[in-house]
Amino acid sequence: MAEKSYIARTSGLKAKDYIGYAMVDAAGCLVFSLVTTLLQKYYTDIFHLSPLFIMLMFIFARVWDVINDPIMGRICDTVQPGRGSCMWRRRWLSRRSSCLSSGSAWARRGMRPPPASTPR
Repeated sequence: MAEKSYIARTSGLKAKDYIGYAMVDAAGCLVFSLVTTLLQKYYTDIFHLSPLFIMLMFIFARVWDVINDPIMGRICDTVQPGRGSCMWRRRWLSRRSSCLSSGSAWARRGMRPPPASTPR
């Protein structure tokens, strides 16, 4: 019988699991790069932002993720709320979000699309 690697012995994952996780990670990276590319095109063409500003904004967002994500993960791992202790927050958030969504739908009813520009 072939010798298993340390990771295979301790995690219990098989080769097909590793391949599956690698494929999902690759797909996530592809989607992220596509969204970032399209967002950069949108910012430069529609908002007329400079590419330098967009680059700095994206770098700042990644640096913020490096700082913030471990902190939020630690909070989620260590805080043990009692059963139902967050229910009042969920009710409060659901009421506010339903008001905002119905308000925006009501406001959009009265809006008309801008007139199309005539070709020269």
